[in-house]
Amino acid sequence: MQQSGIIAGLFHNHNQAQKAVAQLRHAGFAQIGVAAHKPKSESMLADQSARPGVPASPGGHGTLFESSGEPEYTNPGDLRSALLDADIPQDQVNFLERQFTREKDAVVVTVKTNPELSGEARQLLRDSGGEIEPTTVSAQAPPEPAGEPIAENEMETDADEKVIELHGELLRVHKERIQRGEVRIRKEVVTEQQHLEVPVSCEEIVVEHLPVGADATSAAPPNASGGEVRIPLTEERVTAEKQPIVTDSVRVGKRSVQSAQPVNEEIRHEELKIDSSGNLTDEEKKNLRDQEKHAA
Repeated sequence: MQQSGIIAGLFHNHNQAQKAVAQLRHAGFAQIGVAAHKPKSESMLADQSARPGVPASPGGHGTLFESSGEPEYTNPGDLRSALLDADIPQDQVNFLERQFTREKDAVVVTVKTNPELSGEARQLLRDSGGEIEPTTVSAQAPPEPAGEPIAENEMETDADEKVIELHGELLRVHKERIQRGEVRIRKEVVTEQQHLEVPVSCEEIVVEHLPVGADATSAAPPNASGGEVRIPLTEERVTAEKQPIVTDSVRVGKRSVQSAQPVNEEIRHEELKIDSSGNLTDEEKKNLRDQEKHAA
């Protein structure tokens, strides 16, 4: 019998589940999850069970995400796996799944608790009309007459009917983040030779002979020293200096790139096979084959 962790109860209608959620919330239980066939009913109960800062709403379609700690890739609608992952006993999971599948108005309410408060949580679920395990119902029902034993995956409904459960495997995928590599980024100095052609100018002396005019009648006598004139000449010279500047700006960061990775695994499931014997008509055999195909 489950005493701590996740406790689950099945309710036959929305009102019972709503009452249970209200009583659990009033008693101080924070993490409450719900699963229902009707999305509107499930959404209303999830909103009622939610409290700011406490994850309580389900993922939808019968999956109890937060209440049972399911990862993000749990298959929607996998109520059985969600309850099993919550460490709920196998027989109790079978009972809750069977009743939830049969009743279209059924609602499953889960509550996370500790060993000290598990008894109170179970009692609140029962007081609101919830069924927690098969003994909750079988204790009130009259004992069944002795007869042919029922197989593990069969459940007898009346004297002439049996319900056979078909089991299968569900592929569940999980993601794990690992380090795939490392990138080192650094700066280094690269030396290169730069060649420039710089235009420069310089002065040169120019001597120009002018013609003597016919009217030039007088001139100074020749100077014994010959005479001397100084004319300065200039030129441009190139000097180079280096000045640090910013040549580029680089921003370094990371981004997430989405891609699809195929997962191929073999899963098994049970199918119904009907073997007929006796004096059956062709029409009856055909009906049995059609029922077998429909069950598959």
